[in-house]
Amino acid sequence: MNIKEHLAAVLVISLSVFLAQGLTLGVASLFPRPEAPQHLGSSSDNTLPSYPTTIGRAFVGSSDTSVVGSSTARQYLAISNASGATTTPQLVTCNFGDRAATLYSGFSIAPSTTVVFNLDNLYRGAIHCIAPAAGALITVTDF
Repeated sequence: MNIKEHLAAVLVISLSVFLAQGLTLGVASLFPRPEAPQHLGSSSDNTLPSYPTTIGRAFVGSSDTSVVGSSTARQYLAISNASGATTTPQLVTCNFGDRAATLYSGFSIAPSTTVVFNLDNLYRGAIHCIAPAAGALITVTDF
């Protein structure tokens, strides 16, 4: 073989390799590239703090009844009026601190509703409640 034939063979092989590489790159660019995996955090990032919870209940009648005592460690307080679920609905009236509860003064909890004290309106003192003659069941969640 002479030099021209060798050069022609090298040229043909080189061009075919370069064209094949260009074709491969061109075809590969038509397909979407997989995105890099995203780190979504670990399971420990999503844990909720646990608080000691006290859940109690009290039957509130027509006389002053202490529903919840004072607590300086309180972080959340919910008082639910369960009357109306199984008994005649009763409006419950409550008072703060050492003041005795009297009907229709202080704050009221309508039947089958809940009053929540947390964050901005967190109250750490005692609460006394009273209901009309039929009475009402109160559920307290305190933590």
